[in-house]
Amino acid sequence: MRKLEAALDLVVEARKALLKYYDGDDKLLNEAPHASAEEDTILASRMAMTILGLKDPGAKSFNVAAIGSSVTAGHDTFRDAAWPAVVERHLQPLWSALGVNFSVLNQAHAATSPNVLEFLCLPQIAGEDIDVVIRESCCWPWADGVEKTPIVDIAQSPGSVDTAAVEVLLRYVFSLPRRPAMHFLTLSQGAGQPDPNAFMSWFGNKGDLNIYKQRFPINAFDSFGKPFNHFPERSKHRQERDRPKRNCSTTDVAKCPINLEMQDGHHKMALFVEQLLKKNPQWKDDVQRSGNFNLFVNLHPGPLGHEVIGSQISYYHMKVMEIAINMILQGKGSVERIEQDAMLRELPEAIACNDKVCGPFQAQCAYGYLPKKAGPDIADIMVNDTKHSWITKIRRNAHPQLRCPSDDFERAQQCSYQDSVRGIHGGADSGVLSLKFLDMYHCNIIIFEGEYGSSKPANMANWKYELVVKVNGKVCQEPECQVVLSDTYTQALVIDARALFSNSCRRIVVRVDLEVKPLDPLGFDCVLPSCKPGPSWLGYAKRDMCHRSNRTCVKKPRKQPLETFVVKAISL
Repeated sequence: MRKLEAALDLVVEARKALLKYYDGDDKLLNEAPHASAEEDTILASRMAMTILGLKDPGAKSFNVAAIGSSVTAGHDTFRDAAWPAVVERHLQPLWSALGVNFSVLNQAHAATSPNVLEFLCLPQIAGEDIDVVIRESCCWPWADGVEKTPIVDIAQSPGSVDTAAVEVLLRYVFSLPRRPAMHFLTLSQGAGQPDPNAFMSWFGNKGDLNIYKQRFPINAFDSFGKPFNHFPERSKHRQERDRPKRNCSTTDVAKCPINLEMQDGHHKMALFVEQLLKKNPQWKDDVQRSGNFNLFVNLHPGPLGHEVIGSQISYYHMKVMEIAINMILQGKGSVERIEQDAMLRELPEAIACNDKVCGPFQAQCAYGYLPKKAGPDIADIMVNDTKHSWITKIRRNAHPQLRCPSDDFERAQQCSYQDSVRGIHGGADSGVLSLKFLDMYHCNIIIFEGEYGSSKPANMANWKYELVVKVNGKVCQEPECQVVLSDTYTQALVIDARALFSNSCRRIVVRVDLEVKPLDPLGFDCVLPSCKPGPSWLGYAKRDMCHRSNRTCVKKPRKQPLETFVVKAISL
């Protein structure tokens, strides 16, 4: 018990030190979570079982998975400055004092909107040994990812698509072996951004998904809205382009920081930056120029912003840890009572999502993007009985190709990122890429192309016209095999194997062969008045394919060898 009491003292002192770091500003820390730590009895009980070494599965380990977009990945600053690293630095020593192995996995990937097709790959992204999942949603309304991904029907009724998408995430989170807590994280610093209260309305007494809140620990964090509302009115914009002499009327702390010198209200720079400059004093001008002294850098938090997010989450977890330790020390129930509160509850019947995505048979996902925790990968479902030259390749954020470690500030930033578009790459001379699918229930297969940033290079194959698809040896075309556009004009091939093979699709191996077959170099459209590639070529870079000449639109030949990039496959 003395060891446990000493650990409790350590947790209490750490929480007080964090509050002191923010000059006693409890609103900045306390008003981020929607519900208080005292209400989180299920998570506290799970922590208590972990401390006692009785949690099953997991015993004396406690892991947090951070998933989301470039915000969580740390873009525009360093990965080690991002909020998951801040949380790990705050909490790891405390869990270590309790004899518990603790980690925070940063599994975020750039440009990942709330997307139901991402949720289906959660076991591959986060792994199975997770106690808390934190899903950041920076820059898109929740419905955005759903509306831009009309690839698979997910809702029981047309009016419940948003609710269905949230429910899909919940069911995949709460199907992981440890039934982890689900925490939503939003950056509602500006109008139109996700609101944690909107998330939590699904789980209120009259909310459609209230039954999940009754059975599982669910909360939401708002880092830059309510926690900053107690500061005085903003007076000026931060950046020159925002006309700094004009008065600020917005509560968006990215544009109107509450204090130009101390943008979190308390510090000129984050601890990470302070330590970074001690090691690399020559980088001071680079840090200043890149905005890394600020609360925000463009739409991403700067180190100060990440420090605020990480501190808010850590402060909450410290409080829950205190409650968990006191459960044991103060005898607020026997081990049996704690075990009952921590019990891994079963999922309820699906309320809004249909059995295609919420039925008894979970989706199977082969996932190539990095970072990832588990397989299978795309390469794991390849059939290698034909001669081909398709290879695993990284196309973007390819830090292994840089000189790392680096004395250059920008290179060092780039080297710190771990999110990469990785998959199977090939072209017109690569032969046939064969993928196998089995043990399906609904027999829907979705194969995804990789991302290419803001626009697609002209030499990337248009799957609608330049990809020959065969299923079990026969050429497959619409409607059984169709190409649709997903987020950021990423292509997806959707195959209805049930339409091809009836119910036998559940018992057979379905083999999909893909081969790139180029069109004529000018086999595309350029349309006026915009002089952009035609509707079937959305997302392709205008500058690479079309140009104006005497009020007409002239095609540019596609000269580079044609190629494509397969990163993910889901079967239902």
